[in-house]
Amino acid sequence: MSGFIAPRDWSFVADMNYSGSVTVTDVGLWVQWLFFYPGDIVINMMTTFFPQASGLLGINNEVYGGLISFILSCFLWWVMLKVMRKNLLPLWSKESYFKN
Repeated sequence: MSGFIAPRDWSFVADMNYSGSVTVTDVGLWVQWLFFYPGDIVINMMTTFFPQASGLLGINNEVYGGLISFILSCFLWWVMLKVMRKNLLPLWSKESYFKN
């Protein structure tokens, strides 16, 4: 099956490189798996629900973990961190912490 690219592994597996044991090299793969997750979800939703548009844009299973996923993941992580900062920072401020 040359040219076959397996779809993204959506469930977390501790032994990411399938070497038979969990090693230090798996840690980098854990970070990569987590970082690309939001972008890959958007790509999966687009190819599932809008196949004509994704085909027109050249988006398919081969772009999981690629440049498009990187850009989407960067944007989505940035939005998530901004939302968390906006919503959690007031909880940690001194004024709200000492209010009764």
